[in-house]
Amino acid sequence: MAGGLATWAASETDQALQGDGLDVSGEAMNRMLVGKVLYPLFHRVQGVPSQKRLKEFEVSQWWSPERLRALQLERL
Repeated sequence: MAGGLATWAASETDQALQGDGLDVSGEAMNRMLVGKVLYPLFHRVQGVPSQKRLKEFEVSQWWSPERLRALQLERL
């Protein structure tokens, strides 16, 4: 069902943007819709904190090994 919705939304967006001269493919819009809207919405409904975790990972990827170990010990 979500695939049908994503396909429909992508085709509707393609049709709407054709007159504006923007080069937006259905596949690109489909990926954007799924990645930015449907996937986060599904996880929010399921109670999975994926967006919160993603933000934590984006920040902590630059931490020193010592700081990462401290975080790991804190979470044990």
